[in-house]
Amino acid sequence: MGKIKEALKKTPLREAWWKIKGMPPFFQIRHYLSDIHEDKLYFEWIPDIYRRYSAAPVDEKKVILVENHPKDLSNTFQELYKDLMADGSYNVHIHHLGKGYIHREEHEKNVAKLVKDLGTAKYVFQSEANEAISALTLRPETKVIQLWHACGAFKKFGRSTMDALFGPDRAHADRHPNYKNYDLVTVSSPQIVWAYAEAMGLEESDGIIQPMGVSRTDVFFDQEYLDTAAERVYSVVPQARDKKIILFATSGGSGFGQAVRNLQPSAPDAEFIEGKVNPSPKDIEKLASM
Repeated sequence: MGKIKEALKKTPLREAWWKIKGMPPFFQIRHYLSDIHEDKLYFEWIPDIYRRYSAAPVDEKKVILVENHPKDLSNTFQELYKDLMADGSYNVHIHHLGKGYIHREEHEKNVAKLVKDLGTAKYVFQSEANEAISALTLRPETKVIQLWHACGAFKKFGRSTMDALFGPDRAHADRHPNYKNYDLVTVSSPQIVWAYAEAMGLEESDGIIQPMGVSRTDVFFDQEYLDTAAERVYSVVPQARDKKIILFATSGGSGFGQAVRNLQPSAPDAEFIEGKVNPSPKDIEKLASM
């Protein structure tokens, strides 16, 4: 099917197909067939693979990192990976699933490889939801740790958005859950444990969700990293050196000037910097200097 799609991309049929597939009855047929396929995948094929490969003894030193990006290791895992490799005693396996990046057929091949490897794994680290792992009845020796990719819970996600305009269908989320089998979920503070419990369908009282900190911010304990980051800022805003820096990173595109005017009286010696519209900027743009 993947080869057929690639061939269609080079013909005028591609544009026609994109229009037709969202129209009735094609839309309903595609969803019906997709539901059948998912049932087969998560109720039969994936569990069967796991049963066969979990018959062998557990490798007490096998650590699996489940990364969705098809090539790179996200910042959620980077510090953990460095520490594991520095320790030298663990067998670290990285599985790049590529969901949303590659064809479904290729993604499912990657999932099958992951499930085979899971059969004898001692530790499994995730940073996103995963239907395949949630579909399994894992052996008790295997421990699953969800590090999650976000620093906090600034918006609703997961089961908190069921039946909303942008959320999952409740019936589908119940039939194919993607937040199961966790032994530990790490979050940034006690104040947001409830939000993760709601989003993942867990109970706060279970003690699975622990405010131990966020893996991706462990880099802030690396002084070399901090020094390098500071120099990058000073190279763009040299007058910020030896000053307090106030970063204004909004989710919208306006309000920076007014914020500076409001804050300036209480921070007369500060350097005000606006990042990109998203609070994960790659570049720093200086829009005002006070």
